[in-house]
Amino acid sequence: LLDRWHARSYERGDVVELLSPCEVGAVLIKRVIGVEGDLVRPRCGDGSLVRVPRGHVWVEGDNGPLSHDSNAFGCVPAGLVQSRV
Repeated sequence: LLDRWHARSYERGDVVELLSPCEVGAVLIKRVIGVEGDLVRPRCGDGSLVRVPRGHVWVEGDNGPLSHDSNAFGCVPAGLVQSRV
């Protein structure tokens, strides 16, 4: 069930529906890992931290290395989040 009324009040751990930042028209279902101001450590890379900028979120799929998520495309503009699942 989608909760479009509270789409803008997401928190870490929420599962959300968002428009893909890479593929026009594609919809993704991901978990919010970080919100603006948070420091997150990407799964891949040199282990350095990434600060989530204002108006963005960091999302990850639950399927680890097989997921196409913020580890691949970085922080996502919060405006792409359509609803909480």
